[in-house]
Amino acid sequence: PNHPVARQPSSGVRQWLDEEMNSEYEVMSLSNFYQSLFTAYLHLSAVGTSCTLMLPDYDDVIRCETLNIGAYWLGINRKNQVDTVFWEFWMSAGNLVETYGDSVPAAISRIVKDGRGEDKPYKVIGVIEPNRHNLAPFKKHKWAVAYYLESGHEERFLEVGGFENFPVLAP
Repeated sequence: PNHPVARQPSSGVRQWLDEEMNSEYEVMSLSNFYQSLFTAYLHLSAVGTSCTLMLPDYDDVIRCETLNIGAYWLGINRKNQVDTVFWEFWMSAGNLVETYGDSVPAAISRIVKDGRGEDKPYKVIGVIEPNRHNLAPFKKHKWAVAYYLESGHEERFLEVGGFENFPVLAP
């Protein structure tokens, strides 16, 4: 009764917790979280692991993507926790220019502008890792995220960003 753990939270705290929980449920239901989680469980049962990215999305607050089996690599830290993810995916030249703008190499931008190869595919590599090298734009970010083209265009990143929390579910 007088022990701090045994005390019941005040009604104001309880109300705030309920509002926060409802807000989280709303974000999950309005995004594609549950569909991605379903796919993650299928992968988990089939091969024993899965990897789902939970990335910000201006339309849906978050956008989840369960990565395809064989298209990602998970790295673990000394505590045996996943802390690094590399994954690969394909984008057309047109989508590259639309998504990454001026960060796309001039040769790719030129073929899109000239209408000669908007559908040509390019392999993109994504990485999320601890921000040990201050790659993320702000030092407050504990995790860095970067995207780059796989071959022939390694001289610069398409995009670099960061996260305060690790945005990956990797059971």
